[in-house]
Amino acid sequence: MEESEAVNSLLKNKYNLHISSEVGTAAKRTKMRTGERVPQNPLDRIQNYLNRFHDILDQDTSDKREHVLDLIKWRFHRKYVIKPNEIPEDYFENQRRLAREQGHGDIQIDAQTRKQLTEVIIADQTSSLDKWMDYLSSPDAPYSDGLKYWILRSVVDMAEYDKDRKAYPQRSKGTTKPFPDLDREALAYVDDAIKKKYQSKQ
Repeated sequence: MEESEAVNSLLKNKYNLHISSEVGTAAKRTKMRTGERVPQNPLDRIQNYLNRFHDILDQDTSDKREHVLDLIKWRFHRKYVIKPNEIPEDYFENQRRLAREQGHGDIQIDAQTRKQLTEVIIADQTSSLDKWMDYLSSPDAPYSDGLKYWILRSVVDMAEYDKDRKAYPQRSKGTTKPFPDLDREALAYVDDAIKKKYQSKQ
């Protein structure tokens, strides 16, 4: 089994990507552009979507590429970065507790302070997510389009690393922490592990 086929199978089984709306839209656009219908085979439909995603980023000038990447980032920010009304009240209560523990006494978090804390949370999440997107869309990321998609989907689903459990818990809607740090060494390890796993099935 080739790596691209193996990763597409992973995307099919983990995310049901082949029946997602974005894959369906990509298939329609391919038919409009080429006149050819994308086969109903799930892996072919996923590959067509990944090809479309690759073509969108493969612009002939850096300005066009940056513009397209900014649009993709905007979509990810809108979908995955926490919104002000999603920040749980527990977060602000925790800030009060930390202030007491640090010797600042009982502080009041007024509207202005709440606004500032909210802006920091959103900025940190946006920045941490952008680092992944910038890297995965750059020539420095030597991975297949399918693996890049899987990595990014994994990142937006991950909460902060749990040292006791030695695992990344599932990210919830009210998570205030940034997205996981970009770790190129860990990515290379994952890429190598996937290749070895599926090469053994050939």
